[in-house]
Amino acid sequence: MVHGDNYGFEKKKGPDVELVKHFVTYCFCTHDVTSAIGREGLGDSYELQIRYMLAKFVFVNLKYKGWTGLTAHELHKKAEPFKFAVREHWQRLKRSDPDLMSTLKPFVKTKWC
Repeated sequence: MVHGDNYGFEKKKGPDVELVKHFVTYCFCTHDVTSAIGREGLGDSYELQIRYMLAKFVFVNLKYKGWTGLTAHELHKKAEPFKFAVREHWQRLKRSDPDLMSTLKPFVKTKWC
């Protein structure tokens, strides 16, 4: 969200679902090659991290308007549309990726020992 200005983001207004979809698209496009610990990319668990941590921790810690001072229940209810959008958008991106939809690609993991 460092470059949120390109998408019309205003800190005073806070994040919206469309901005989160742009973020999810970026994460999806880079998850095969980016890893926080230097490994070769991230799997589908990356979507879970975004879904459950973005609104609950990131929005709160960045003190976006309307996200601070909420009870756990209020935070859960406010985060629901974002969680739903992340899950649906990630699934849509997976379905649109021809490499993930091909049955020509073997689903066999190579043994490492």
